[in-house]
Amino acid sequence: MVFLQDGQKLVNVFHFKRAGGFADPTLLADLAADVITAWADHIQDLQVPQVTGLTVAAVDLTSASGSGIEIPNTLHGNGSNSPLPTNVTVSTKWITGFTGRSFRGRTYFIGLSGEQIAGNDLTLGAAGDIESSWNAFFDQLTAAGHTMVVVSYRAGGVPRTTAVATPIIGAVLADNHLDSQRRRLTGRGE
Repeated sequence: MVFLQDGQKLVNVFHFKRAGGFADPTLLADLAADVITAWADHIQDLQVPQVTGLTVAAVDLTSASGSGIEIPNTLHGNGSNSPLPTNVTVSTKWITGFTGRSFRGRTYFIGLSGEQIAGNDLTLGAAGDIESSWNAFFDQLTAAGHTMVVVSYRAGGVPRTTAVATPIIGAVLADNHLDSQRRRLTGRGE
């Protein structure tokens, strides 16, 4: 999912696994549309209005020549109108039920507002809202038949021959402390 805030592209990547892969571009289009719907239903009301959607790209990674699609992302934030800088975020951990670096993932929130923080932390209300919204996002995609996974491309610092994809069972905030994602600083990249 690609968004724009203050001229800076902000990207969140999600992985899904499906028996037989996603060789049919129609399956990718359905997945992308379901991701947009789940985002609209559970995440966008927490984002500042300065966040606007650009595209959602979906790619079949089961082969080097896998199919791919890109559809417009017309979402925008519906939350409070007091944006924090684009790099200010919080980290949500995707839980798989296993320990170790290969079995945990994370997503950085896009579009925090000043009302969601107190000092260097999320307010308790915002923390609860963000965590429950990520879980509702995940639950809606699961109910639509999509298996969201954490993908590990490396083990012990060495590239794997075949990536390991582990199904996600839920989400929790890493903590209530604000984080900084340097790539989201204006002019620093995606």
